[in-house]
Amino acid sequence: MKKIIFLFLIILIFSRCGEQVKDTPGDVHSFSSTTENTKPSTEKIDDSETFEIIFTLEKPADCISVEIESVSLQKTFPVQKTPRKTFFIVEKKLSLPGLKLKPDRQFIAIGRNFNNNWETFSPAKICSNINDPISRLDLSEYRIRFTIFEKTEFYYIITISSQSKVIFRETATPSVKKI
Repeated sequence: MKKIIFLFLIILIFSRCGEQVKDTPGDVHSFSSTTENTKPSTEKIDDSETFEIIFTLEKPADCISVEIESVSLQKTFPVQKTPRKTFFIVEKKLSLPGLKLKPDRQFIAIGRNFNNNWETFSPAKICSNINDPISRLDLSEYRIRFTIFEKTEFYYIITISSQSKVIFRETATPSVKKI
């Protein structure tokens, strides 16, 4: 009887090893900073100040998944982290050598984490379309513009899941000492 139970347990254990594991979209790449050290964007989201981070992909990708988590710190003791709802737009830089584009016309939106009713969803998944050169996730330059719709400093972490390595480019503003 003990042998049958032992055999049953072994079969049960090995049968579970063959189950499919949830497919992951690729490697996870992160960038974190504070808005005090991040370049403000010249373009706004709904007339609110935005910040921008530039990134590129090491090789073309089928899809990327973008998420931003933001918190602000209360300056009281004990210091508390307050999560903030973050709205962002992912844009691709247009590469049109024959056209001289103004800086505010160089990027075109390819994804965002909110709808027309300002409801957010996370993460924002952006996939390539091989028939559309604008939506193709290639070696172009990409920009994430984001805001929390408040004029306070906040900390953020940008997380991008992709089959390709994500290379973030520092677009930081020089730190200014406050007196």
